[in-house]
Amino acid sequence: MLGKPKLARYYDPGDLAEFVLWYRHFSEPVVLTETITQCRDPKDDYLLSLAISGRADWLVTGDDDLLVLNPFRGVTILRVADTTLA
Repeated sequence: MLGKPKLARYYDPGDLAEFVLWYRHFSEPVVLTETITQCRDPKDDYLLSLAISGRADWLVTGDDDLLVLNPFRGVTILRVADTTLA
């Protein structure tokens, strides 16, 4: 997903390998325990499935199809601008 041309404008390709190493250090794999089919854009259902299966507290996105579901089964869905990261 990070290799998509749409995202390439946000980072220097030379930094991608370093980011992936950093990301792996702070992440954990999620085993899907549930398949969600409730988003108005079916292509986004996998994010809801990951959030629920991974017992996420938040899902940070800019996608209005996900944002309209906030909160979703205990998961807060918000924009980056609504976090302390912005």
